Amino acid sequence: MPGYDLKIIGEYPRIESLQCSSCELILKDAIQTLEEGLRFCKSCWEESISSLKAQKLGIDPTGSTLPDKAVRREIDRLPVLCENYENGCDWTGKLRDHEVGSHVES
Repeated sequence: MPGYDLKIIGEYPRIESLQCSSCELILKDAIQTLEEGLRFCKSCWEESISSLKAQKLGIDPTGSTLPDKAVRREIDRLPVLCENYENGCDWTGKLRDHEVGSHVES
């Protein structure tokens, strides 16, 4: 599953540093390549290394990666709108709260 396709509330000057090098969405399960220093969603990395996409992205598919815990924490704190805001959902909150579905009504 690619990154988060959510609207961030307000201006966030570092948003580009929180985007996946492949899908260009907000990183989901962020990892970073050790050689290139690029950031990917874990699923995008797995897709890239198993396809020709690695060459296109300029990455070594055999290279090492590490979970990017600092970026994951920063992303968890992003203020976002629900992906259903265009359909009338007025929930706003931190991305980590959206991820656990804290606003879903039964």
